[in-house]
Amino acid sequence: VSSPLPDGNTSNNTVTATTTVNSGYADVSITKTAAPTTVAVGGNVTYTVRGRLNGGGPAGGLPPGLITVTDTLGAGLTFVSAAGTGWTCTFSAPVVTCTRPGPFSTNYTNMPDITIVATVTAVGTVGNTATIAAPELDPVPANNTASVNVTGSNSVDLRMTKAVSQSPVVPGYNFNYTLTVANLGPAPVAIGQVVTVNGKFGTTPDQA
Repeated sequence: VSSPLPDGNTSNNTVTATTTVNSGYADVSITKTAAPTTVAVGGNVTYTVRGRLNGGGPAGGLPPGLITVTDTLGAGLTFVSAAGTGWTCTFSAPVVTCTRPGPFSTNYTNMPDITIVATVTAVGTVGNTATIAAPELDPVPANNTASVNVTGSNSVDLRMTKAVSQSPVVPGYNFNYTLTVANLGPAPVAIGQVVTVNGKFGTTPDQA
């Protein structure tokens, strides 16, 4: 900085800032969701795994030139399928491995989703974790792993609805009740089990 006026201290008129530029760094991250979150035992859960480049250099630019997502199916899960646009997915029990060629160079952008389908085989909390990695050094490794839980259930949720064909009615006039039973899940009513509907007349209102 300078001025046409006299300056009694010219030593502070100049300042230098130094920035270190590191090559071979890429901040990749991963998120994971599951649907449904409560699953009947024997039913399927679909995991959506999403990688992202949060900054730095291109991911997968260094040898071997691959971005890798791994997902270990723990107790309570059986593999069905895994796929994603641009990803090559394989399964070697119990690990799903999906790779895509680099470089992925668009900063602050999500990579195409990976869809993993698994069958829930246990009752209770079933956890699952996915991890993303690139050959470059990652300055924020804490966001390279994502976990999500689902609940395996053998429970059913029965619902009863009831409608009357006419109201009000006069004494001696016939009318109909329509009873509808639904299972809200998550588990089906098993073969051999019986659903029983009981009616109770003479109450106000009539009960079923």
